[in-house]
Amino acid sequence: GGVNGKLGDRISTNLGFSASGVDNMPFFVNGQSDSSRFDILYDNTSVFKFFANLEYSFFEKASVHAGATFYGYDTDVLAEAWHKPTFTFELGSKFNVYEKILIAPSFNILSGIEALNLQTGASSTLDPIIQLNLQAKYILSERAGIYVNFNNIIGENYQRYLNYQDFR
Repeated sequence: GGVNGKLGDRISTNLGFSASGVDNMPFFVNGQSDSSRFDILYDNTSVFKFFANLEYSFFEKASVHAGATFYGYDTDVLAEAWHKPTFTFELGSKFNVYEKILIAPSFNILSGIEALNLQTGASSTLDPIIQLNLQAKYILSERAGIYVNFNNIIGENYQRYLNYQDFR
């Protein structure tokens, strides 16, 4: 459920909540015999999600948006929702530079990821993932376009999964 609407001509909002039950939801944990590999544990899980988005349009050719999502997990057996985020945030904008060229930079955060190493029995909270991204798109027609994405353009090393450096 949720509420969306416009505040004046330039501001649009979207607030909401969802709750769902997932049977046998997969969770990744570092393996018991080899911590550089993953074991998959399954558990019946209730997932709760709260989200809020706000967009401001400067003109027809430019806008800026921000969105945050909070996740809650209630697992039947597992102590935590291993390797699932509890918070995401995005701040971005879109610019129509010419009639057919769109530029869309964005700043993203993913945090609250708990990890479990079955080999040591230790759990830990991974550092937040912070990325700066850029998308450029050339519009061929109303139905087609060509785009290129540059993700993590600041080149930040991060761990999305315990013991695995990611460079995306």
